[in-house]
Amino acid sequence: MQWFRTHLSSPITRVGPSTVAGPLSTTATVVDLGDNVQGTNDGQLVRVHAGDQSLIEALQSKVTERFPDVSWRVLKYYVAAEVDKHTFMAVKKRNNSLIVGLTLPADMVDPAITDNTGEFNWRRITKITRIQSPDEITDTLLNLVDAARRHAGMEQTHQRYGVTLSDLIAAGVLTPGTTLVFTAGSRDLARATLGETGEILWEGRAYRFLSDKTFAQLLGPTRTSVNGWTSWVAELPSGRQSLDELRSNFMARAGQVNTG
Repeated sequence: MQWFRTHLSSPITRVGPSTVAGPLSTTATVVDLGDNVQGTNDGQLVRVHAGDQSLIEALQSKVTERFPDVSWRVLKYYVAAEVDKHTFMAVKKRNNSLIVGLTLPADMVDPAITDNTGEFNWRRITKITRIQSPDEITDTLLNLVDAARRHAGMEQTHQRYGVTLSDLIAAGVLTPGTTLVFTAGSRDLARATLGETGEILWEGRAYRFLSDKTFAQLLGPTRTSVNGWTSWVAELPSGRQSLDELRSNFMARAGQVNTG
């Protein structure tokens, strides 16, 4: 009789971090990166297990300090960072370390990163790196984060337009060696050269993206983004023409629709 009373009475509901009802707190600053994280919290990170959070706290602080426009989302298995709704980084906890997934060119090679071969089931996360202590959140890591941040935006632009400078070169619209001028209204801020494969050659360096953060800062030290297609003009035999106009004309001839 005692066995039946114990086992057939009303079950006891266990309440823990993964079963608490209601929205996640918006006043804390960190999130547990284990498998029990659920829901969103309007871009803030949530404290669940305070003892494990110094590393993710340090990473978030460093990234936000360098890139104030970054917002954070809490997903079920990891935390994601994004800019202008472009996710560029995902972070999850593995034992006493963090696995950081980055949106980078698939062919990019760097000693600090390896291919994402299953850590994140997300196609845009192409590379990963691991950190085990706050001391490993160095400028090298933040530069990779910055590259992922910029690449995520350029990836979205490419998806929308389907045209790159290399496409314009292949179609004969532009020629390698063409002088490009970065403008702001009537002012010329920089003169560069178009490289063989569509890169921007400026002051001894090759830039892959027209909207590189370096060019944005020509407009002011606090600027972090710029529309390179509308800011750069090409000096052609017929006169100056914006790259945005050249792209639009190319797409019109190709029967594409510019949705930008």
